[in-house]
Amino acid sequence: MANVRFDKIVNMRLKMHLSTGYLAKLLGLNEADYQKFEQGKLEINEKQIDMLCRVFSVPKGYFYADSNTSKAVLARSQNDLTANDEAQIAEFLNFQKYLGKKKTEELVLS
Repeated sequence: MANVRFDKIVNMRLKMHLSTGYLAKLLGLNEADYQKFEQGKLEINEKQIDMLCRVFSVPKGYFYADSNTSKAVLARSQNDLTANDEAQIAEFLNFQKYLGKKKTEELVLS
């Protein structure tokens, strides 16, 4: 796990306004251990990395240093977004939050 880019995980979590406690619960960790993970002081397994990829809708391997993933996420800069672009992004983020809530409900019920 030495190749994991913790900064990418932190950045994605912050962009999606997710708490460390929320992601810890999804990964089956306590919040303190999750925070250690984000600091590079604790390793998580491949299944947990896969879960993060699903939560953040990124390809497998996105969080690895040797990933060839392009840094360009949008074809346009943020200043060039139309109202429709912004609405689609907001809709996508709301959908991601909905998926996260459903997953949390599944964890709580199991």
